[in-house]
Amino acid sequence: MFNHSLLRALSAPLLAALLLTGCNNDTGSNELPGGGHDHDHEPSVSVKKIGTPLRVTQVDGHHDVTQLAAFATGNKVLYLITPERNLYEVFDWANGDATATRKQHGFDGHGEHFLVLDTNGMLHIIETGTTAADWTYKAGVQVVSAASISAGAKFTVSAVEDKVFITDPDPAYAADTGKIQVVDLDAGSLLTAIDLDFTPSSAGIAWTGVAGEHDHTVAAAAVPPAAHDDHPGRLVLASSTRAYVYDLEEEDMAGDFALDHAPAALYASPGYRYALITQRPAAAAHQVQFIDSGLYAHDDHVHEDAPTLLAFKLFGTTPAHYRRVDGLGALFFDGGSGPRFVLFDDASLAAGRVIASENALAAHHGVAEPRGEVVLVSKPDTSGILVYHRHDDHFHEEGTVDEACTGLHGAGSNALWSGFGCSDGVLVLGVEDDHDH
Repeated sequence: MFNHSLLRALSAPLLAALLLTGCNNDTGSNELPGGGHDHDHEPSVSVKKIGTPLRVTQVDGHHDVTQLAAFATGNKVLYLITPERNLYEVFDWANGDATATRKQHGFDGHGEHFLVLDTNGMLHIIETGTTAADWTYKAGVQVVSAASISAGAKFTVSAVEDKVFITDPDPAYAADTGKIQVVDLDAGSLLTAIDLDFTPSSAGIAWTGVAGEHDHTVAAAAVPPAAHDDHPGRLVLASSTRAYVYDLEEEDMAGDFALDHAPAALYASPGYRYALITQRPAAAAHQVQFIDSGLYAHDDHVHEDAPTLLAFKLFGTTPAHYRRVDGLGALFFDGGSGPRFVLFDDASLAAGRVIASENALAAHHGVAEPRGEVVLVSKPDTSGILVYHRHDDHFHEEGTVDEACTGLHGAGSNALWSGFGCSDGVLVLGVEDDHDH
C-alpha cells in the first residue's frame, strides 16, 4: 500500500523538495515496457482538499504554472487553485462580461497564457503569473460567431509559435466550406484565416509537430536543441468522414484520409507527433485511429515525411476523457467492453502498441491522470481516487486515497500536483515515485 499519511506530516519545504525530485519521472516517454525497471517499490501520495463554494467540474494545469485552473459548474466561475497555500481565488476570466460562458479552455505550450473560448465566440487571453495575483486579463478576440460555436468550433495551440488555431464551421458560409481562424497571442489579434473546402467537424483540431524548447509537456531529452522551432507544425482536423492534415510551412494540405467512422474527438499525442481520432459509431465497435503527422526530431533538425494513417487502432467502448501529462497520455474508456484505460507515449505509438492497459476496473464515466509510473484514476462511483502503479504492460491497484471527492469530474496537473474536480472543491494530490531514489 502507498504511504500518504507520512507525506502529509512533512513540512511544506521538505514535501516540495521530495515531490520535485519525482516530478520529472517520465519513464514512459522514451522507453517501451520490459526495459528492465525495478518495480519492487511503491508510490507515495500526499493529499489535500481545497474547498470551494461551488462544485468544480473542470480542472487544468501546466507543468510550469504554479496554479491549477478550475471551472465551477455552469462554466462561468474560474477558481485559481494554489495547492502549496491551500488556497483558491476567483479570477474574472471574461473581463466583466456576464454573458460569457466557457466553451473550451487550455494553456499555451509555454504556460504563459491561459485561454478561454466562450459561447459567444470570444477568445479570452489571460497572462499567467508566479502567483494568482499576477494573473492578468490581456485581450478578448472575437474569433468566430455564436453560430459557429453551436456548430462545434474548437481551438488548438501551437507548441512552437504564439498562435491559436480555431475551426470555424459557421453555417453562414457556403456549403462544404469553412475556415481556420488564427490568433496572434502576443498581439492579441486575428491574422489571415485559412480557407477550407470542407466543413470542419465538431471533433476539434490538433496541432502536431516538434514542440518548442520551452514546452515542458514533452521530455526535453526527446527533442535535440537545434530541432526546436525548425518547422511551424501541421494541423490535423476532420470533416464528417475524413481527416485532413494542413502544413503551416507550405500553407497547403499535406494529406487527407478516409476514416472508418465519423470522428467524435480529436487530440494531439503526448509528444505531438500523432493525432488521435476517437470514433463512437452507433452500430459498430468504438475505436481510436491515429494519424502520423510526419514531423519528428531527427539529429539536429525536424524530419518531414508525408502524413500517414496508421494501421494501429485502439478498440474499447466509449473512448472519452484523454489526459496528456509530461510526455505520457492516458485515454479512459467509459463503456463495458475492452480496456478501462490505456497508457501510451509517442514511442509506443511508433511501435504500434500502448505501454500498459487496465481492464478490470468497473465501467463508469471517469478519468485517468498519468504521473510517471503512477496513474491516478477515478473510483467507479466517482467518489474519490484509486492509485494504480505500472508493472510492465499492466497495472496494480495500490489503494484508495483517503480523502473523498464526491461527484469527481475533470482533472489537471502541473509539475508537482494533480487536481480533480469535486462537489465541494478540488482534491489535489502530489505523487512521488520511490523509483527515483
